[in-house]
Amino acid sequence: MLMLIKCVVRSTVYQVVSFPAVSAVRPLLRLTTSHKVVRFLASMSSAEAPPSLACTTVHSVSEGASLGAEAAHVDQAANECTAEVAKATAECSEGATLSKNQRKRLVKAQKWEEGAAKRKEKRREKRQERRAKHKKEFDEGTREPRIFQEDTVQVDVNVVLDLSYEDKMTPHDVKKVRQQLHTSYAANRRNLRQVRLHFTSYGGSIKEQCERYSPGICNWKCNLTEQPYYSVFPKEQIVYLAPESPNVLTSLEEGKAYIVGGIVDHNSQKGLSYQLAEEKGIYHARLPIGDHLHLKTRHVLSIVHVVEILCEYVNKPDWLAAMLKVIPQRKGLTLLSSVAGAKQDNDKIDNADDENAVPEVSCEAQAEDRVDAEKQTTE
Repeated sequence: MLMLIKCVVRSTVYQVVSFPAVSAVRPLLRLTTSHKVVRFLASMSSAEAPPSLACTTVHSVSEGASLGAEAAHVDQAANECTAEVAKATAECSEGATLSKNQRKRLVKAQKWEEGAAKRKEKRREKRQERRAKHKKEFDEGTREPRIFQEDTVQVDVNVVLDLSYEDKMTPHDVKKVRQQLHTSYAANRRNLRQVRLHFTSYGGSIKEQCERYSPGICNWKCNLTEQPYYSVFPKEQIVYLAPESPNVLTSLEEGKAYIVGGIVDHNSQKGLSYQLAEEKGIYHARLPIGDHLHLKTRHVLSIVHVVEILCEYVNKPDWLAAMLKVIPQRKGLTLLSSVAGAKQDNDKIDNADDENAVPEVSCEAQAEDRVDAEKQTTE
């Protein structure tokens, strides 16, 4: 029976290795398969056979020693054949022709590997320069010390981002709002005195994008709610910030909720927040930008800039310092004092020019003078 199994397996292996696609590894397949057959037969001879196979196992026991020797010989031959096949495969791969793009990728990969040490050294030098720069700024007092969250204090000033403007924005603008939510939250966390941050009307595509790109938003130290702001806070505590409002925000009071419209419209929805506040009968106010600064553009700031100004004022109650630190220079901001001084200087120059100017003489007077001069000459 053992001889029958050997013949069947060997004939099958011969049919497989005779296929042209595996001609390069025929010796390895033959030796590996023969090795498996020998191991299989040896295991059968050493195991206890059932009564129906008693006649077969008698011959298997007597052939145990010869099978062990044959297995060792097959192991050695298989190892030699494996080494030969690996050598032939390497020679074939070295001699194989590569395309132009493959050669380019190979050269690029080699250059990248060669420059690994240089890149590491360059990163180390930049890190040392950055540390030295920060240390110098700390010593000079121009850089604020690092703030740890254990040392922060939360004040009772509520800054609310109203996210109910989704139907008035394009998908691209909704994406910008989501990004500004991240920046606003980070700006508040960088301060020693932090405000209470709320995201109201939190739903729709804004919520989907936040959960997709920031899965940890549920762990943020802020209030996420799908309810509108007028359902979260009493009406008498709400102050809606609108740049068109005639009321000026003079200070931030504890217990109040300052609403910031979460909209990016590129000035296409002018006066929208002011209009909604008027319709709901909610008190509104604007930041005191016009009382301290002169801007070349409209007094409309982004979500991030408004939140940063409020956070800066909470830490240092100075509107001018907060706005100078936050408002970008592209707005063309100048101090009202300097503008007033320049205007006074221009007025003084105009007055001096008027005093030193030669009085104008009418044409009739010039004609009369000319006639008088001619009479005196004839006389």
